[in-house]
Amino acid sequence: MLLQLVYFPDDCEDIEYDDEESDAEEDQLEERSYDSASEQNISDTEQELDGPFFIGKDKITMWKKHQSPKHVRTRAENLVKQLPDPKAATKKLTDPLDIWKYFITEDILKGIVDHTNEHISASAANFSRERDTARTNIYETQALFGLLYMAGVLKSSRLNVRELYSTKGTGVEIFRLVSWVRHRDIHLLTVGRYTYTSDQRFEAIHSPHTEEWTLRIRYPQRKDSGIYECQISTTPPIGHPIHLTVVEPITEILGGPDLFINMGSTINLTCHVRYAPEPPPTMSWAHNAQTINFDSPRGGISLVTEKGYITTTRLLIQKAVQADSGLYTCDPSNANSASVRVHILNGEHPAAMHHGGCRSSLQSKLLVLLNLFLLLFLRTPT
Repeated sequence: MLLQLVYFPDDCEDIEYDDEESDAEEDQLEERSYDSASEQNISDTEQELDGPFFIGKDKITMWKKHQSPKHVRTRAENLVKQLPDPKAATKKLTDPLDIWKYFITEDILKGIVDHTNEHISASAANFSRERDTARTNIYETQALFGLLYMAGVLKSSRLNVRELYSTKGTGVEIFRLVSWVRHRDIHLLTVGRYTYTSDQRFEAIHSPHTEEWTLRIRYPQRKDSGIYECQISTTPPIGHPIHLTVVEPITEILGGPDLFINMGSTINLTCHVRYAPEPPPTMSWAHNAQTINFDSPRGGISLVTEKGYITTTRLLIQKAVQADSGLYTCDPSNANSASVRVHILNGEHPAAMHHGGCRSSLQSKLLVLLNLFLLLFLRTPT
C-alpha cells in the first residue's frame, strides 16, 4: 500500500516528479529492461484524487491510500540509499544481553515489576505461605527476560525450546545455569555469571571448562548468616542448600581490662585475633592513642608476631617506668581493636598484679595461709 499526499496548506500545487535521467541511468534502465511506460502509468495513478482519503493530525493535511502497482520499478525517491547499521553507543556492543537492554529499558522493567507486585498483593489472600506471595524486583524480572531473550538467540529453527535445557550433553550450556538463592527472603542472587541483586558484595565465580560455581560474598556481615541454595536449571530442578554462619573476628588482650606492673619489670602485652578470614596483614600498637615507635629513644621496645588460625602478637617493654602507664591498644588491620590499661606501681600491693607483681602477690597469699594454720594449731586442745 502507498500513502499519497493529497493536500498540504503550504503547497497548493500538484507534486510533479522529474523523470529525466542521465544517459548513464538510461543505459542502466535499458540493460535492466525497465519499461518507461509503466513508470508513466504509476505517475498518472499517483495524481488521481478520487476516492477516500485520511486527514492528518493537524486536521488539514490529507492523505490518500491506494494499492501499490505491480511489475514496476521503485521510484528513486523511495530507495534506501544507505544500509541500516548500529549507531552511536551500540557500535561498541558485542554482548547480546547488552544490546537487549536497548530494547527492554529499566523503565519498561520497572513498569512490569510494579504491575506484577500489584497482582501479587491482590492475590495474597489465596495463598497460605508467605514465600508464595513474595514480591518480585527488577533484577529477577531482568533475569527472566534475559533467559527468554537468549532462548530466541540460540534456538535454531528445528530445536524445541525444552531441548535447550537438556541434561544429556546436547543442550545449550547457558540454559543449564547454576543459580544461587538466599532462603531468608527467597532472593535470587546470581544466575550463571550475572548478578541480580543491588548488593554488589555478591558475585558468582566460574572457571571455564569446570563444574565449580562459587558464590563470593565480599566483606561478610552477621546478617549474611543463613541458608543459601545452589540450584541447577534441569528438569526436575536440582538444589543443594548450604548453611552459612558469619563469625565476627574477635580481638582480645590477655589479662585486661586493667594490668598492674611493678616499676622496673617487663611489660608483656599479649594480643590474640580469632576468626579472622585471613591473618591480619599488619598488627599495630598504640599508647594513649599514639602509634608506638619501636625506634624511639626510649628503647627496650620489641614486637613478636605469630600468624595462623589464631594470630598472636606480643608487645614487650623492658624496665617499666611511670611514663609507661596508660591505655595500650592492639589494632589488627582486618578486625576490631582491643585495649587494656596499664598501671605502673612503685611498692603498692593491689588486689591483682601482673608479671613483676606476681611474686609479691603469691608471697602475700602464702603468708595468710601460714597465719591461719598457726591460729588453728594454737587453738587445738592437746
